[in-house]
Amino acid sequence: MKLSYVSCELRKPAPLDQDWWVTESYPLDHVLLKMSELGLKDVELSGPHIKPRMSTREIGRVKESLKTHNIRIACVDSEAFLWTIKNSDLKEALMFIDVAHKLEADLVKIFSGPAKAAKRTRAMALLGKCAKYAEKSGVTIGVENIWYHHFGKVEAMKEGVEEIGSEALTALIDFSNFYVGGEDSIEAAKLFGGKLVHAHVKDVVTSAGREDWKVLGRGDLSRLGLFPKIIDELKRADYGACLSLEPHVAPSLDALEESIAYIRPLIG
Repeated sequence: MKLSYVSCELRKPAPLDQDWWVTESYPLDHVLLKMSELGLKDVELSGPHIKPRMSTREIGRVKESLKTHNIRIACVDSEAFLWTIKNSDLKEALMFIDVAHKLEADLVKIFSGPAKAAKRTRAMALLGKCAKYAEKSGVTIGVENIWYHHFGKVEAMKEGVEEIGSEALTALIDFSNFYVGGEDSIEAAKLFGGKLVHAHVKDVVTSAGREDWKVLGRGDLSRLGLFPKIIDELKRADYGACLSLEPHVAPSLDALEESIAYIRPLIG
């Protein structure tokens, strides 16, 4: 089991009255340098460090930066199907598959789409097309769960992945997203552990239907002792891929360092 980091999370300081995400992310070379200094060897490339359209020169720059800092790509992030379920989302997903192939990356993250944006049959049809394209490209698609999406429930994700029935499409679990949706994160680890290709870890406090993201060790999942149990289940399943740190907290470097300090002793 390895640690990775979502590259867009490392951001320039935000004013005290603003959230972490309102400021710009640092350039990729700076992000990889900080990761290397903290002993991280795998990165989840996300915007603005990855785009659906990238020139040969831009691809070369990313490869060179990764080589300089001795860091591998764990996952390429696409926001396809995050907000809508349209043909434009399908087009974006296919473009990210092409970019991942050029970067020699194995995995692209997408979403299953908001349940209210379109009927499940529409979502499944488009996800199926993504899977067929990925099969030809030698790339795997990981579908991330969000509580208001079609794959927002543990059982719904299981059924959706099985229905599509492609070795090129599988679950990419965010354990805190399952928790926010009232789902059993430990059960998710049991159910998908042996099939997972990637997972997100962050902490959260939920109150009155709202989520307040926290550094690992400071939220509900830590308070309830869920992370040690989740990781134990992943170990039983011989999970060898990445736990990707995604704190959603400012100051971002402090959040990364504290998250690493919490999770490293658990994974051993």
